Amino acid sequence: MNDTLQNTFVQNTVAFIKQYGFHGLDFDYIYPQCPQGSCHPGNAEKLGFSNLIVKLRTEFNKHQFYLTASVYSEPDKFYEPKVLNDNLDWLAIMAYDYYTSSDPTIGLVAPLFQYGRESSTSNVKSSIELWLKRGVAANKLLLGVPLYGVSFTLADNAKYTISSPAAGAGLEGKTTLYYNEICGLESEGWTVVSSENGKPIGGTYAYKDNLWVGYDDVVDVHAKGQFILEKQLQGYMVWEMSGDDFTGSCGLGKYPLLSALSKSVGQKTFSRKTCKKKQLVCKVVS
Repeated sequence: MNDTLQNTFVQNTVAFIKQYGFHGLDFDYIYPQCPQGSCHPGNAEKLGFSNLIVKLRTEFNKHQFYLTASVYSEPDKFYEPKVLNDNLDWLAIMAYDYYTSSDPTIGLVAPLFQYGRESSTSNVKSSIELWLKRGVAANKLLLGVPLYGVSFTLADNAKYTISSPAAGAGLEGKTTLYYNEICGLESEGWTVVSSENGKPIGGTYAYKDNLWVGYDDVVDVHAKGQFILEKQLQGYMVWEMSGDDFTGSCGLGKYPLLSALSKSVGQKTFSRKTCKKKQLVCKVVS
């Protein structure tokens, strides 16, 4: 994007914000070098985005507008973290989609920490610590939390633990496979697992026959809230609200994930009634 186009974009954006009474602009900028899934690593898009952010910040300061961005969990490939730190009010880290249904092995959508043979960087803890290491202030970071899961078809029904072989995508939801479509699986005969060999896995999964689903339940999102407090982050964002159990059909009240997350960042204890199902003390385990 050249300077002329960027300048036009900045002026049009300011006019649009003023016209509709908005408070600012949030960029959803996750795969700038990957149009249609074809990635071409390089610095052109990275530098172009930095330049645009600086121009927007300069103009937004005149109007006291917010400037924020939702960004990919890995900072180095697509961004200049220091530029973002110096010019954005906050960054929402999309700390999810570490595993997708196209992967050859099964894994959680957003594991809090590394477990077993998983990549040491494919987890929430590693992502946030890397953004911090790259110079982004903790009070500018929001932790992104998914309200959906990832599903696989097992290559072998007897091999259902983390990192086992997958044979492709599994259970489909009506749109995305949201938590409100997952939380009732146990009552349908699925086996629900939150630890292997006596060790927490940083998330939850459920399996039945050759189908497998990885997701965050109330205990998992509570742990992420505690992680936010531990790292002194600004807060959290979720993708997205309608994925929660908004009808309360799974027996944990309405919006159980959002409630657990909100409570966890506001207090360091959590109702054992909510944790009773898994008979766990809600805390971060790393």
